[in-house]
Amino acid sequence: MRPMFICKLYKMLLELDDSLIAWDSGRILIPRPPSHLEARLSRYFRHGKLTSLQRQLTNFGFRKLKEESREDVCVYAREDMSGLPLDSLLHLERAPHEFLIGKLECIPNMHLVSDDEHNFLDVFEPRTPSLYLLERDLITATSAVSPTIETQ
Repeated sequence: MRPMFICKLYKMLLELDDSLIAWDSGRILIPRPPSHLEARLSRYFRHGKLTSLQRQLTNFGFRKLKEESREDVCVYAREDMSGLPLDSLLHLERAPHEFLIGKLECIPNMHLVSDDEHNFLDVFEPRTPSLYLLERDLITATSAVSPTIETQ
């Protein structure tokens, strides 16, 4: 099953005018000012904020290319999608769990354990509500990448 964000982004790129958001050989171009795009985001997502769209793009491995972005356009890209058609977007998954693990390493009472076949997260007490959220996000992000994730 394709991630909902990717399906909605694909539909948005097909339906909206290139002056609002465009696909250019593996890059997503968002013309500035983004106010016209923000007015239409709520048709596709539960929000109308460009920052939420940017965060989701980051979750799927897109990075803002500062060297290609100009005063009139923001450019987001993934290295592995350079030169690919829009349909290739439909094959994306969330960024691999290594992306999230780097963010979790600084949390006390948590460490990563790996064996020969699987990588899994070993969490020690005490647990906090924010830790549960991080575990859920990690499990969601790695379900397609890693065969099993075990928590204690």
